[in-house]
Amino acid sequence: DKRDNLHPAVEYRRTILQRLLYENVMPDENGGYREQKESHPDRVISAVDPEARHGAKSATKKFNGYKVHFTESTENKIITNLKVTPGNVNDAEPLVDMVKETKEEAGLNPEKMLADGIYGTGENRRALRKENCQLVAPPHPKAIAEDLANGKFIHNPQEETVTCPAGITTAHKTYNAESESWIYRFPKEACNNCSLKQDCTKNKNGRTISVNKYYQEQMEALEYSRSEEYKAEIRQRCPIEGKGNEMVRHHGLRRARYWETKKVGLQAFLTALAVNLKRWVNITLNKIKDKKCKAKLSTANTVTVSAHKQIHWEGIR
Repeated sequence: DKRDNLHPAVEYRRTILQRLLYENVMPDENGGYREQKESHPDRVISAVDPEARHGAKSATKKFNGYKVHFTESTENKIITNLKVTPGNVNDAEPLVDMVKETKEEAGLNPEKMLADGIYGTGENRRALRKENCQLVAPPHPKAIAEDLANGKFIHNPQEETVTCPAGITTAHKTYNAESESWIYRFPKEACNNCSLKQDCTKNKNGRTISVNKYYQEQMEALEYSRSEEYKAEIRQRCPIEGKGNEMVRHHGLRRARYWETKKVGLQAFLTALAVNLKRWVNITLNKIKDKKCKAKLSTANTVTVSAHKQIHWEGIR
């Protein structure tokens, strides 16, 4: 077969084209092929850049290419780690590995990781706890059943039971792999004879309630999200959005200049390096400004707002 003697580069391109074909068509009943009705979840979208993927920021905002994930210190606004992935990778997926890399390669030991809700999966919370790092993020709204969240039903993780408002306790459960949850079922005899049934369930076979496998982590996150400490901490996350906008608007990170993940990663790394350098200069000049301000204040008998405004510095943009 002549294909066995193809140059490796040609063979690679042939494999990509073959994959493109079979991800977009399927055999039909006449022995031919027809277009796929549903797109492949990891579909190759480009023959020249086979690592790029379809991505989406929301149901209406879609893109083709890559995602840049990065972490930033809340203290000095310096980017501490960065990772580029294909566009179809879930935002929450690289978080734990990035924290581990930050500890191993940068020598930093973050005690808390501030993030938005999409990162607050039970898996991430459990994994970061093992790294002695608390994930501070809004709890997933569907991670805990409403009746468990408001305390009507009580789950006992140690005994693996759930107790309903009428005081009935059940340990009968089945596991749902798709939702990663245990489904607890109450006896239908008890439910059908219960005075609270009308407000509890219409199911003749008894009430069921779902308990996520990460229930403990998500319940702790829910309780913590009601504290003033959480509200103060989560506000510190907002500036990272500005850092992302800076890299996109002022440094061209909206568009990949190269093909393949490694090269796009190099572009993102150099962009972050430039942004960090600007931030370092700003911090240094602010320290110089503060010293000059203190020197002027030490020789002045009075301090006015206008005197303070004369020591105004714009910074680098």
